[in-house]
Amino acid sequence: MLRLIGTKVGMQLKTRGRKRMGNLAIETLVENAKRASQEYKMYDVDRIDHIFQRAALAAAESRLELARLAVDETGRGIFEDKVIKNHFAAENVYHAFKGWRQDSGRSVGCRIEVSAPYGVIAALTPVTNPTSTCIYKCLMSLRTGNAIIICPHPSAIKSTTRAAEILIKAAESMGAPKNVIQVLGIASKENVHGVMKGSDLIWATGGADMVDASQKMGKPALLGGPGNCSALLDELCDVDAAVAAILLSKTFDNGMICAAEQAMVVVDQVYEQAKKTLIEQGVYILIPEENEKLERLMRANGNIMNRNLVGVSPQKIGAQIGLQLDSHVRALVGEALVEKIGECPWSCEKMAPILGLYRAKDFDDGVRIAAKLVSNGGIGHVASIHTTPKMNTNARNNDRVKLFCKEVPAGEVVVNIPSSHGVIGDLFNFESVPRLAIQTQLAPGASIEITPDTLLKNGAVCERQNHHLWIRLPSVILFDYGSAEQVISLAIEQAPLRADPNDENNHVINVMIVSDSSMNRLGVVDRVRDAIQRAGKAIHRDIQLTDFTAVEPDPSFNTVLKGLDLMRMSNPSTVIAIGGGSVMDAAKIMKLLLDHPEVNDLDALESRFLDITKRVCAMPTRKDHQSSLSSVSAFGVPGRNQRILNDTHLVCLPTTSGTGSEVSPFSVITDPRNGKKYPLADYVMTPDFVAVDSSLVHSLPPFMIAAPGVDAITHAVESYVSVLSSNFTRPWSVRSLQILFSSLLKSKQGDLAARADVHEASTLAGMALSNAFVGIAHSIAHQLGAKFHIHHGIACGIALPHVIRFNSVCAPTKQAAFPQYRAPLETLRLYAELADVVFPSI
Repeated sequence: MLRLIGTKVGMQLKTRGRKRMGNLAIETLVENAKRASQEYKMYDVDRIDHIFQRAALAAAESRLELARLAVDETGRGIFEDKVIKNHFAAENVYHAFKGWRQDSGRSVGCRIEVSAPYGVIAALTPVTNPTSTCIYKCLMSLRTGNAIIICPHPSAIKSTTRAAEILIKAAESMGAPKNVIQVLGIASKENVHGVMKGSDLIWATGGADMVDASQKMGKPALLGGPGNCSALLDELCDVDAAVAAILLSKTFDNGMICAAEQAMVVVDQVYEQAKKTLIEQGVYILIPEENEKLERLMRANGNIMNRNLVGVSPQKIGAQIGLQLDSHVRALVGEALVEKIGECPWSCEKMAPILGLYRAKDFDDGVRIAAKLVSNGGIGHVASIHTTPKMNTNARNNDRVKLFCKEVPAGEVVVNIPSSHGVIGDLFNFESVPRLAIQTQLAPGASIEITPDTLLKNGAVCERQNHHLWIRLPSVILFDYGSAEQVISLAIEQAPLRADPNDENNHVINVMIVSDSSMNRLGVVDRVRDAIQRAGKAIHRDIQLTDFTAVEPDPSFNTVLKGLDLMRMSNPSTVIAIGGGSVMDAAKIMKLLLDHPEVNDLDALESRFLDITKRVCAMPTRKDHQSSLSSVSAFGVPGRNQRILNDTHLVCLPTTSGTGSEVSPFSVITDPRNGKKYPLADYVMTPDFVAVDSSLVHSLPPFMIAAPGVDAITHAVESYVSVLSSNFTRPWSVRSLQILFSSLLKSKQGDLAARADVHEASTLAGMALSNAFVGIAHSIAHQLGAKFHIHHGIACGIALPHVIRFNSVCAPTKQAAFPQYRAPLETLRLYAELADVVFPSI
């Protein structure tokens, strides 16, 4: 367990910041870190890789606990936003730096550059983002071979300590040295100064006082101080999108990110339009009397900004000046005077959902105002401009951005990007690496290479980017009556050969059928066997068949292991899954474990992700696996030899209409040891061949038409309004719904033509969900099904109307932080568009 140096948990935490540790205790703390750093810097890169990954995974899995601790302890911010910050600090940081390698010696002419870890880092963390900053700094320290001592803010010791405790436990489980991460248990100024004096590098994030103290230590320092970001909106910008971006940034975690916009500067030509849009998107604009009251409140206790307002909701702030604000109000905006910049709180950093609004005569005047605001406490931090997109193709726009960069004294300028989300990088601008602490003070002793460029005003311009989208589907999808036999023939024809161990001269095609007892009893498995044998004869190959027909509804991991044993013995080149979603899910996991014998941690594979392309634990692709014989598992478990990936093909023949599993990268498996359902997602589980054969659903009972049909409807609706939906996925959603609403009832009543249509509509919905994903109706349905043991389709039917109503609020209080999602009203528009297309006569 992580030890709180110099304190006993409980009693000392009540007096945090008021007690001082002795010099000997501080010296011991630093000496332990130095010994750990000396040991750790000798580790080879593979060993550090395992430690880094395990720590990142542990942090990602603890995101909810840590977010709740931070909110409860500090009384600031928004729980779900802190969850996202914790997850980003683990997942995106891991993804960005998992392949990083220290450059041990680079020669440029006669010059040789050599790098080495600093040794001991004194890391000061803020009250605003205590757990995510701790995760970020600890992971970066582990990645680079340093030891770190976390110095928490006095008001966030419990949550910061818990974050470090999770990381050190994970790191030590993979062999990290003891004391490579430590926490200062009594966060008094004297104790923090003692740690900084004994360290090799100071990494400080927080207020101006902390930055000043760090600068005076005479140590190399990375200093991230306060910011005062101004956002300029010129007459060329998309006002709706600009306001949506600013509010996404400013309202995230109640405005506690130092890079959030503190003031909007709007040119006269679009000023009234911007005010109107602010109101439409959930902002309360103060009248002059209210403006004066809030200004006095912000000045309370002699501070230019009342610290008691930091991270507090607009409703609670409004109540303190006599306002009873609706729950949909997202921020408070006050119109401010340019001549009072530097004299009133509206022009300063406000780490709360409060924005100053300034009116500029024209673009040049707006740049002047923005520069004056940033100079008032935000030099070297970030500034924002919203103008015509794609500055590289617009000469006028390009000149404006260059002028803004030249005149505004910011360290980084973001263009058409929510400032908070832009500065952290790897979200709206992929040239910037993920970071939850930025360096703003270019002071003596800072860790900066001195070159001629250092003497120039250097900055960065990051333009908004859309996340790449994708279409990932099985290689072959055949459909219509009798297509099962055709797809089997095609799969057998393309199956890789396995040498028969009993006869070196004979080549056979090994095939394994995965199904359930009902398919076996109804003769469907026999039909598939016959089709396989006929396909083998057609290409003059012998077929070696293996059957596994013991898959149960909601299959358990024990069932998967039994099927896997048969797979390993028969070494099939083709696996044919025939049945409903449970059968196909089980077959996917069997094949996954056959191809990836190093997988031994379902908890890791099941880990949630913000972005499926950047998740901490992901399976290698066939190409990745075949090109490497690494002895390290995908989950950082060393010492197990990996098997070269066989080109095993998975064929899915769905016999129910609703799950879409035949075309999806998803699978759900139950672990009987704890009764836990593991929803797994990875595109390596996407089947290779699919037949949507209506003959396989002719004999379904009515219940097995209705409930899965509602599941398919939910897939289509939620994938259509998903932030990942696109022009490629939405036609599948629309056509699926049109068919389902016109044919589902007829199919339930036994109409075979309607039943064929519903079968194809289910796959169309599955194609949409596989690439656009689904929403909270499915999340709720999974919980309802687990709790009350009801069919997933019924649970979806219960949840979907409520979710649609929730998502259709005209003034939503939350936005999705995804570049393609343009504005808060986008979901409402998509629902309306979908209704018009599916029900044109209403």
